[in-house]
Amino acid sequence: MSKIYGAAAKVYIKYNNGEITELAKMLDEALLIRDLTLEHRKEPPYDLTGVGEAMGFQCWLNATEEVKGYNFSFKLETHMSIDAMLSGQMYDLSFWLGRYIAVICGLDTYVESTTEEVMYFNAKEE
Repeated sequence: MSKIYGAAAKVYIKYNNGEITELAKMLDEALLIRDLTLEHRKEPPYDLTGVGEAMGFQCWLNATEEVKGYNFSFKLETHMSIDAMLSGQMYDLSFWLGRYIAVICGLDTYVESTTEEVMYFNAKEE
C-alpha cells in the first residue's frame, strides 16, 4: 500500500425534538458510538459538545447556526489523519453519512461536500 487515505464527513441535522443530550443519545445508539459524551468546550462559546469514537473515527456533535433551519452539526474523521488532510487525501463520506442518519434516525439532514455539491435528505422521503 503506497498511500493511506483518511476519511471525513460533516452533516447538518435538523432536530427540534429536544436538546443536544437527546440527539447525542439517538446518534450514540444509531451509529454505535461508544459513549458519545457531552462536555463543555474549552474555548468560547463554552457550550456543550458531543465527543466520541467509533470504528477508528473521532466524532463531534455541536449546536450550530451555520445552515438556516439545521441546528446541529455532526462531524467525524479518521484517527491520525493529519498528513492525509494536509495532502488532500481524505475521502469525503458526507453524502453517505447524511443519508444514513436520515434513514436510520428519521432526521432531516443537509450536506455540503468538498466539491461544493449540496444535498438534502428528507427523512420522510427516504
